[in-house]
Amino acid sequence: MTANLLRRHRSIIYKLKRDFGKSVTIYRPITSIQNVQTGKILRSFLLVEIRQAPVLPRNTSRKFTYDLDYIQAGNNFTEGAYFDKVLNDVLIDARDLPRFFEPNLDDFLIFEGKRFDIKAVERFEDFATFHLTTAGVENQDKEKWMSLRSGLDFIDSFVQT
Repeated sequence: MTANLLRRHRSIIYKLKRDFGKSVTIYRPITSIQNVQTGKILRSFLLVEIRQAPVLPRNTSRKFTYDLDYIQAGNNFTEGAYFDKVLNDVLIDARDLPRFFEPNLDDFLIFEGKRFDIKAVERFEDFATFHLTTAGVENQDKEKWMSLRSGLDFIDSFVQT
């Protein structure tokens, strides 16, 4: 790829960041530990925060899912549920990601307090941009994701004996 095309590509992405940019956090699951006595699961994630990523709305469609009893027993009097599935396109500049980090299908995104699963990942222009197709549910409860940063803080202390 020539330098002029790459420069033009980056200027387009920069304009999209300004016009449609939202704060996006990529969560990558690292470990999952379950407490056998309480049953609680403690998960740890690698967080990559992106200040401005263009989020482009793509499609909203209404889906219907039958209750599990209908599938198992073939009963006509069981119920189902309607929900609105939202597909978005998210463009991520490779310069906004840590070195050697590439989004994959195991990751998920949080923006505007909602979770969106990654359904497809495309690489554009010699890994200059990642195009993510994400899927979420409209009107879902906003999730509060608590991030605990691990690290050590050293403080000066003085003990007089």
